[in-house]
Amino acid sequence: MLPATTVAVVVADDSSLPTTQKRILQLEQQKQSKLLSSWTLIPRKSLNKEQKLRMHIVNEKDRIDGLRNLLRFYNNNNVGIAENDVSLFHPVVVFPRIISHDNNNNNNESSQQLVPYYRLLDLRNSNTTASSTKPCFSTTTTIPWTTTPTVEEVSRFWTTAAANNNKNPIFLDFYGVGKYNEIRSDLYTTEMFEDDTHTIMGYTGSDRIVHVGIDLFGPVNTPVHAFADGTLLHAGYNPAQGDYGNVLVIEHPIRRRNEEKESDDVVAVLYALYGHLNKESIQNKTPGQPIQKGEIVGGMGDITENGGWTGIHVHFQLSIEKPITHDMPGVVSMNDREQALRDYPDPRIVLGMLYVG
Repeated sequence: MLPATTVAVVVADDSSLPTTQKRILQLEQQKQSKLLSSWTLIPRKSLNKEQKLRMHIVNEKDRIDGLRNLLRFYNNNNVGIAENDVSLFHPVVVFPRIISHDNNNNNNESSQQLVPYYRLLDLRNSNTTASSTKPCFSTTTTIPWTTTPTVEEVSRFWTTAAANNNKNPIFLDFYGVGKYNEIRSDLYTTEMFEDDTHTIMGYTGSDRIVHVGIDLFGPVNTPVHAFADGTLLHAGYNPAQGDYGNVLVIEHPIRRRNEEKESDDVVAVLYALYGHLNKESIQNKTPGQPIQKGEIVGGMGDITENGGWTGIHVHFQLSIEKPITHDMPGVVSMNDREQALRDYPDPRIVLGMLYVG
């Protein structure tokens, strides 16, 4: 079952085809049952070549092999997550999902699946800097916003576009993924990244360029979900330019069913940081409060809330060590890289293989 906040997009050349009509009926029923937030139909001809390539489909064999390799590495370091566990976790960000119906090579109904749509970003050399005046994503297509819109604005635009039969899919370009263990040599330029007197969980020093979380991009206020049940550990605001802004840290016990005992065993404990959130995300949050899997714990913050970042996103990071406050080193130096990759596991072990490699 799709998460209730899923936005579905049907890409079709001919909306009158029976398979397309059947899918539209199914989506409308899911929307009426509140199993889906919204859906729309986009003519394939309105997608440009670059957008078509961003219908991100990871080859199933590569996805499984990649996940197994990750788990093999991290389970040597006592993470304790099994391959079957990953399917039980909730997405931290629910990306729009695309289905293509009347492609000549894809008329087999059984092969038609809703697949996530997002940019796989290369931030090794990027203009997405803190305090930058440049937007995160640039496009030559006419767009109704000069900056990253709110998710509410996207929804209103989408509804209006559908009513006017002008289903411009450009809003999809605001969704993306920034990689883990990526060397971002020119991205972190504010003073906090050069402060060699500040220590976070034992990590200190300047020249911090190795990203040890995953960035999930979307419009302002995009819902951010807890990937599993847990307990709120810390909530706060990190004000430095380039920092997390509003941030949550949640303790997530990883449970697995023990059929012999007829109970759930805790096989590992992971600490997850959700950073660059809006101010509402930390309001009325009390350490110790229970968190449910899939619960909307916050929303993506704008530049005034998220540490000064114009590229609207949530920084999602895992730790096997318990943080003492609402902070983790989101980037580390090359000297600390090897140890940091052990202390802060690849988030794809709970997010799934958003990309391979």
